[in-house]
Amino acid sequence: MYRIFFRLSLLLILINSVYAQNYVYNGVQFYNETKEYFKAPINWQAKDFIILSSVAASTYLLMQTDENLNNYVVKSGNENKTIIYETARVFGEPYFSPIIGTILLINGSVTDNNSNKRLGFEILQSIFYSGVTSGFVKICFGRSRPYQSLGNSDFHPFSSFDDSKLSLPSGHTTLSFALFTTLSLNSKNDVMKVIYFVPALFTAASRVAQNKHWLSDVFLGATIGYFTARFVHSLHDFPQLEQTAIPQQSDLISFSVPLF
Repeated sequence: MYRIFFRLSLLLILINSVYAQNYVYNGVQFYNETKEYFKAPINWQAKDFIILSSVAASTYLLMQTDENLNNYVVKSGNENKTIIYETARVFGEPYFSPIIGTILLINGSVTDNNSNKRLGFEILQSIFYSGVTSGFVKICFGRSRPYQSLGNSDFHPFSSFDDSKLSLPSGHTTLSFALFTTLSLNSKNDVMKVIYFVPALFTAASRVAQNKHWLSDVFLGATIGYFTARFVHSLHDFPQLEQTAIPQQSDLISFSVPLF
């Protein structure tokens, strides 16, 4: 599933580069900023390492509650599929965010709607970068999922690509937070900035409630998605970059996303 997701994201960026008439939000920019993302740790400052340490410590502390929460979930039967949990799960599926980003990116490209183009571009960037990061961390830890009943301390680092051994972090939560954090950051309304995190939180809850992840899994996934989206957004938060693209009239169907 993740291989399809990665290939789709890259394909969409390449398609956009064909339509692009300027530097802003095309394949060349994606390539350059991808290098910048993966080289970023080299230039981290003290505050960045403090954040990393805080996330690691918080994840470890939450691991101490994993077993108790999971026991409650199993005993209460909340792992059963419900409409709420299933809907929330979809928000984190590898196909959901690429579809949203693609619609916005293509519309912005062919109609010269730079706001939609930026939003779609950032969504695809955020989910791709965070997805790669999350996938790498999964392999590094090789943690067993709770439904295997092997305990929350069963790890097999670098030893398995079996999905049942890729619990930490939660990929669905990572992608959901990357998507909705991007939407929040692009919103001009303070209330909407908060509301956009509601579906992401429901996605995280659904993964625990359906016995697919430990609490610490979804916490780490959320932080990866959140901070990746913030990093991507900061790359484009410069007036001179926005002014590179000059809006033009188009006879094609155009729409704008109401970010408020």
